[in-house]
Amino acid sequence: MHLPALLAFHNPWWVTGRVPESLALPFRRPVWERILRYLHLNRVIVIKGPRRTGKSTLLFQLMEHLLQSGVPAAHLLYLPFDDPELKHPFSEILREFEKQLGRELSEGPPVYCFFDEIQHLENWSIQLKKYLDKKWPLKFILSGSSASLIRKGAESLVGRTVEEILLPFSFHEFALFHMEEAHRKLLRECREGFDFPYRNIPDRLHQMERKLEILFQRYLSTGGFPELFGIGDPLLRRKLLQEDILEKVIYRDLVLQYGIKKPEVLEKLFLYLVHQSADIFNVSSLANSLKVSREVITTYMRYLQEAYLIMESRRFAPTVESRVRAAPKIHIIDPGILEVFAQSSMGKRVESAVARHLFHHQPEYYRNRQEVDFVVRRGKQLLLMEVKYREQLRPADLSGIKAVQARLPHSQGVIITRHQHFQENGITGIPAHLLLAVLEYTP
Repeated sequence: MHLPALLAFHNPWWVTGRVPESLALPFRRPVWERILRYLHLNRVIVIKGPRRTGKSTLLFQLMEHLLQSGVPAAHLLYLPFDDPELKHPFSEILREFEKQLGRELSEGPPVYCFFDEIQHLENWSIQLKKYLDKKWPLKFILSGSSASLIRKGAESLVGRTVEEILLPFSFHEFALFHMEEAHRKLLRECREGFDFPYRNIPDRLHQMERKLEILFQRYLSTGGFPELFGIGDPLLRRKLLQEDILEKVIYRDLVLQYGIKKPEVLEKLFLYLVHQSADIFNVSSLANSLKVSREVITTYMRYLQEAYLIMESRRFAPTVESRVRAAPKIHIIDPGILEVFAQSSMGKRVESAVARHLFHHQPEYYRNRQEVDFVVRRGKQLLLMEVKYREQLRPADLSGIKAVQARLPHSQGVIITRHQHFQENGITGIPAHLLLAVLEYTP
């Protein structure tokens, strides 16, 4: 396809004046409001995250918002750089866009450039920097699926970007998506100003506890990848997620980005981590098992982290050096992945879900005779969180966190349960479906 036709194909609003609703879906994630505020900053907006989390949808929603705000359709340019036909030099693309616009980009009102999967554009940051340095009226909004390539590219744009990470849906978002508007309004109101554990779960949230419990079981099975929400067939859902992760991320994206010679080792590592999610990871043991070096394992783990498939928590320790030396605990970023690749227990999936909700807080784990799943630092305060997702708690379930709480001053304990609520000697017990319904990250 010739370049003029290619640009017209990817920008149908130049003719219709609207972004198709199939692209700009009506449900808006909480991150939407933050990114709207960034539009007025003199910075490049960068949206990072794994495949299939709705980054492209967010770009289309922003475009539709601009159209509704009176921005002419001709002033919006969308380019998906993972399109194999879009291999033209960047300067040539912008010259062709100038022809479509009927004027030079250096003049007139702002033009908004939405570039999807920007890591596929060679030297993307250098290309953009040329126009930023000229102070042309161009606003760049970018998305990308590779943390490392985005980070390396952004090095030449230090101080000129603002970034957001778009993970799979949290349970808060999942519940909002599947609720009627009246319940959405109530859940949003309960979330506003919530600061766990310093404020109790709002009483009004208990009005829809049964509904949240049912939705949470669904969330643990299907996960938070929005493109899979409307697929009722679990076998088809499984097939699509396997293809997205194994074929597209591991065997295509990561192989191409890093020149991996043995992708089968990367796949084995990923599957091992899925089956050992929420466990402390022994690099030497797995290196011996796969007959590769420790360096290969640690490098491949970094690739999986930078594709946002896994996250790690470090051991809680008094010094940075001791934290780094200790073996990390690995968590899979979404409970749906655990269901598809490992059929993991409910407890493992709940712990994975809690880890995902704490992603931006850089959680640690505690291990010194007793073990606590998560330690979150909040200034001088420590929040100790332990997942005990079973029908009935036993006295032994509280003994570990009590001992750790006694050992660590300024700490508060939380037991994440299946059904039980309680307050006991400074420890709060709360059902997972209630806590995660309102535990949404806000920067």
